[in-house]
Parts: sequence; C-alpha cells; structure tokens
Amino acid sequence: MNSELLTFEALFVGQLIGSIILVVGLFLGGLTTLTAVGGAIILCCIVGLAVMATFDETHDRTVETPGGSGRLRSLLSRGSK
Repeated sequence: MNSELLTFEALFVGQLIGSIILVVGLFLGGLTTLTAVGGAIILCCIVGLAVMATFDETHDRTVETPGGSGRLRSLLSRGSK
C-alpha cells in the first residue's frame, strides 16, 4: 500500500477515536479534561490532514508534452512552450 494512503487512513482513524472520546467525555462528565483531550486529538488530526493534502497537491508531477518532442513539463507550470 502507498505510505500516503496509510497516513490519511491513520489520521481519519484518529479523528474517529477523538470523536468517541469527546462524546463519551461530554456524556459522562460534561466539559472535563477528557473532553478537552478528545477535542485536541480531533484538532491535531484535522491539521495533519490539511498538511498532507497540501504536500500531495504541491507534489511535482510531470507529463510528456504533446507534439512528440519528448520534453517533460510540470503540471503546475502555466508557462508557454
């Protein structure tokens, strides 16, 4: 499996665990330290997902230009030939 896919899955599982901790903490005792820990876990996972998505978007992917010249051009560049 791709390591990036495993990272995304781990962060989603972290959000699920943080949500469970948050909800259980709210029902058992209201706003306590346990509830704050659940919220912090969710927040860290959301930040991690945003960082991973940013790295995935800026990953330099290249394609072969049409016309048979064989040159490689970045997908992110918008310059002329």
